[in-house]
Amino acid sequence: MQLVRSGGTFGAVSVQYTAINLTAHANGIDFGSQASPSTGIVLFAANQSRASLDLVIIDDNVAELQERFQIRLENPTNGARLGTQILSTVTISSSDDPSGIFGFSASTLLGFTVDNPSPASGTRPIRLWIERTAGLFGNVTVFFDVFGSDPSRIHTDIMPTLGSVTFVQGQLSGSFDLGVVADSTPELQEVFYVRLTRLSGGGRFNTSNVNSTITVRAHNNPHGVVFFTGESLLVRNVQEPSGVGAANLSFPLTRADGLFGDVTVTWQVTGTKLADIKATTGVATIPDGVRTGNFLVEVLPDADPELQQNFFVKLSLPTGGALLGASVYSNFSVLANDVPHGSYQLVPGSQAVVVDQARANAGVPTGRYITMQVLRELGLFGNVSVTINVTFTETPSHSPVFYRHTFTAPAGQRMVATTIPISAGFFFQSSSSFVLALASVSISSGAAGNPPVIGLNVRDVLSVPELESNSICSFDANSLQLSVDDSVASGSSNVWATVTRVGLLGDVAISWRSVVAGSNTSHSLMPVTGSVVIANANRTMRFGAQAIASSGSQQGPVALSLQLDSVSTTTVGGARLASTYLEATVEPRGVLRIAPTSQAVSVLEAQGASVALTVWRQYGAADNITVFYATRMLALATDMALPMLDYTAVNASFIMYAGQTVATVQIDI
Repeated sequence: MQLVRSGGTFGAVSVQYTAINLTAHANGIDFGSQASPSTGIVLFAANQSRASLDLVIIDDNVAELQERFQIRLENPTNGARLGTQILSTVTISSSDDPSGIFGFSASTLLGFTVDNPSPASGTRPIRLWIERTAGLFGNVTVFFDVFGSDPSRIHTDIMPTLGSVTFVQGQLSGSFDLGVVADSTPELQEVFYVRLTRLSGGGRFNTSNVNSTITVRAHNNPHGVVFFTGESLLVRNVQEPSGVGAANLSFPLTRADGLFGDVTVTWQVTGTKLADIKATTGVATIPDGVRTGNFLVEVLPDADPELQQNFFVKLSLPTGGALLGASVYSNFSVLANDVPHGSYQLVPGSQAVVVDQARANAGVPTGRYITMQVLRELGLFGNVSVTINVTFTETPSHSPVFYRHTFTAPAGQRMVATTIPISAGFFFQSSSSFVLALASVSISSGAAGNPPVIGLNVRDVLSVPELESNSICSFDANSLQLSVDDSVASGSSNVWATVTRVGLLGDVAISWRSVVAGSNTSHSLMPVTGSVVIANANRTMRFGAQAIASSGSQQGPVALSLQLDSVSTTTVGGARLASTYLEATVEPRGVLRIAPTSQAVSVLEAQGASVALTVWRQYGAADNITVFYATRMLALATDMALPMLDYTAVNASFIMYAGQTVATVQIDI
C-alpha cells in the first residue's frame, strides 16, 4: 500500500499502522507474518512524500469466501498530522414391481444451484439421491447421464457425464456424486441436466421423477469488476483554471475478469464547493468486450478567493451485471487560489501616537500607545498573524530602537485595529518619530496553502506632537544674564529668572540653587535652593531671588548665578535638563557704582590739588569693560563750582579688566 505525505515534507516523521480483523484474520491465518507483521511503523525521511506499507496475504488451500480486513493509520510523530484517509479496507478475493420404482428423491428433484469452486479448492461434489419404492427384490442398476443447455456441446464443467448406481436387494435408496469442476474462466450462469436413462435388472421408472438440474452460477465475474485504476488512485492537486475554460480531470477505469456485455457505472462528486465542478454526477460506459474506460470531471474557474477545496469521487450503481471492485473512491483537490488568506496593508491616516494625558501624567506605563489599522483585502479565510516592525528614534542623532508587535487578523474580518504598546523608557521629543512597517503575515490557524501576502501601503511614519513630548528644561535664552533691580541702590536687589522647556507633557518640578563664586564672600544670593513648577501644557515659569552686594570697602571678584540642578516629574518617560542653558548669571559684567566714600567729598582749594574718586564694580567682574565718566555741573546754586574755573572738566574713560572690582578716577581742582 502506498502512503502519501501531503502538505509539507520538512523533517523525518513516522506513522503507526495497525491491521484490524474483520472477516479475515491476522497472524498468519489470512494475512501477516513474522516478516510482515500486521502492526508497525512507516518512516518518512525529510523531503519524502511517499512510503510503502507491505503485508503478506497468506496463500492456503482452504476454500474461502471473500474476506476483508482494515489498516488504520495513527499516532503520527514530529509535528505531522493525519489526513482524512486514515482507514483502508483490504479485500482478499475469493463447492410395485417386484424390483421397485425408481426416481429422484424430492430434494434432488428440486435441483442444485452452486457456485463454481475456486481452483484452489478443486472440484465441488454434489450428491444426488435415488429412491426405490414398491418391491425390493433383486439387484437393479440405474443408469444416468449429464448434458448442458446445448446438448451438442461437449462440456467439462460437470464430471462424470455418464454413470450408474446399483441397488442390491432390500436397498431403499442409493446415491451418486457429480463434481462441479473448478474453472477460472469467467462464465455466465449455466444449467446442466441430470437424467435417469435406463434400468438393468428389473424395475421401472417413475417418469415424473427422472430429471434434475444443476445450475452453476455465473462465476469469475463474467460481466467484469469495475474499479478505479491508474491516475485515479493518485491524490491529485489541481490549480484552478484561469480564464473561462475548464480544467479536465480524467478518471481511468478498469474492468477486471469477464468482458460480457455493455456495463455502466455511476460516478458522483462530493466536496466542499460543488459549484466549482461543472457536472457532479454521470455515467461511464464500458462496451462489450472492452477492458478499460474513463470519464472526465470538469473544474470551473472563478474569481472568488478560496481555500483548498477537497473533492471525492465515488463509483456506484453498476449495471449490466458488473460488480464494483475495491477501489471505488478517488479524490482530488483544487488548490487554494485568488489569495484566500488576504493581502494586507496599512490604512493611510489611521496610525497615530496616542497619549492619555491623565494616565501618562500619573506615571501609568500604558498611558502611551500607538493605534493603527490594517486593511485585509481579497480573501478573509483563516486567522492570520500580522507582524509590525516598530522603529523608535528619539532624535536623528540617537540610535533607533527596534521592536516588534504581532497581532491576529481574525477570519472574516476585513478591517483590523490593534494597539501597540510604547515602552515607558522611551523619551519623547518633538523631533521623535515612530516608523511602522508591515513586516510579515502568516497563517496562524486554518488550512495552509496559498499564503497571505503583503500589499502596497506597508509603511507609515508617525511624529510626536510637542504637547505629548517629554520635557527638556533649561533657562530661557533671555534669562542667562540676570539684571538686579535698579531701584535698589545698594544692599539687596531682586533678580528674576525664567525657566522654559521643550515638550509640554505633564507637570515638571525644576530644582535650582544659588552659586557664589569668588573672593568677595560678602556677596550672596538668596535663597540658597529652590524649586519651580511648570504646569502641564505650559512652557515657561518665572521665579525670583535676592542678590546681596557688599557695602563695605572690601571689594573683590565675585560671580553670582542660579544653576538648575535637577528636574522631576511623574509623567511616563520622565523629564530631563537640557545640556545647555543651565546657569543664569547675575550681572556677569558687574554693576558700577561710585563708592559711598566718594559720593560726597570735601577738598581744599590749593595749587595742584585733586580729588580721587573710587569706583566699585559689584556682582560680576567678567570681561574687560570700558568705563566712561564725565564731570557735570550741579543745578544752579550759590555754591555751584564752575568747570575750568574751579575744577578741570573731564569726559574720559578707563578700562576695568576682567576680575577688577575697584578703580580710581582723579579730578583736578
